[in-house]
Amino acid sequence: MRIIKTSSYNNITITYFEVNLKFIIKFESFGMEQTYKVDKLEFLNFSDLEDKIDINFLGSIESRFDDMSSELKKLYN
Repeated sequence: MRIIKTSSYNNITITYFEVNLKFIIKFESFGMEQTYKVDKLEFLNFSDLEDKIDINFLGSIESRFDDMSSELKKLYN
């Protein structure tokens, strides 16, 4: 597995990996993570995948992190 690129959006770190015929996209925020594995053959190249990670997609990721954080807080109460 190799890292292709690392970037960020608000408080989210985004790491792109390549392994065999998959791209792995890992989103990390405040000790939580979301990982997506996508078929490399579904994209023309890495840039094609990166273009699909737009503001709408990132908004969904951010919202999911908010939900995850709320659920995690319930463990401590």
